[in-house]
Amino acid sequence: MLRFPKGSLNPKAIPSTLFVDREGKIAARALKPLGEDELRETLEPLIAEK
Repeated sequence: MLRFPKGSLNPKAIPSTLFVDREGKIAARALKPLGEDELRETLEPLIAEK
């Protein structure tokens, strides 16, 4: 298991998607299947980070 802060990841939830920012911090988490629109909506602000 990756080392994320305690309580930030529930390994019993499948599927789980973690979005990590440029600083390596968890920016968002989804505990359900994500469609393309949901993925893009969450990823676009992270990609735009400078």
